[in-house]
Amino acid sequence: HFFAQFPLRELSDAMSGKVLATRAEAVFRVLQPGDLHGLDVAARSFYNEPMLRSRGATVADWRAFLGHFEDCLQNGLSVAAVEPTTGEMMGLLLNRDLALPVPEGLTDRAQYSVDGFDALVAALLEVDEGFHHEHPSLSLGEAADLWILAVLPEYRGRGLAQALASVSLAHLRENGFKHATIEATSEFTARVVRRLGGWQAGRYVTFSTWEFRGGRPFTGVAPPHTALQFFSTKL
Repeated sequence: HFFAQFPLRELSDAMSGKVLATRAEAVFRVLQPGDLHGLDVAARSFYNEPMLRSRGATVADWRAFLGHFEDCLQNGLSVAAVEPTTGEMMGLLLNRDLALPVPEGLTDRAQYSVDGFDALVAALLEVDEGFHHEHPSLSLGEAADLWILAVLPEYRGRGLAQALASVSLAHLRENGFKHATIEATSEFTARVVRRLGGWQAGRYVTFSTWEFRGGRPFTGVAPPHTALQFFSTKL
């Protein structure tokens, strides 16, 4: 567990955004409205996300997609991992209230260079359905979705993804959320969830067989990625 491995201490607000925790390699702080470049970091990080990578999605496509979630920079729930000396952003976790609707225009085809973002959103909503069925009167402030977990390629292999998730879970708990969810589009994210422990697997979409509008849009996803998997945990 992250908190057992890396003792946390409260820091001053010397860096932009409330500082939640620190370790030797990174300071974890709350994302702010001025952190718009964080969406560029997320787009660069998500370039190799397997579902849309199989469709040929570009960094620009991901930046267009993430532009619909600028509210995550303002909700006080999302977390950045920054280099302690320079403040350079190494990764982030965009957290979003699960009760919020899908942003208007998110799947409009004209903003993307490839097909597939509409299928991605449909698959995400499909795996979410099980949780919503179990919590039919879900209200704002009850369940938070660990929505976009992104670490730049040059900073991977340092445990930042798991640390971002652990710090986020503590932050969400402190803000009164009772549940956390995550949709793992890759085996790498699923491994992070399993290492965290205490998560329950829910619905999933198998890439090789899932159908959307008469086709199977994600048959090109390469191993080890085989399914979009929903997970949830109580906070």
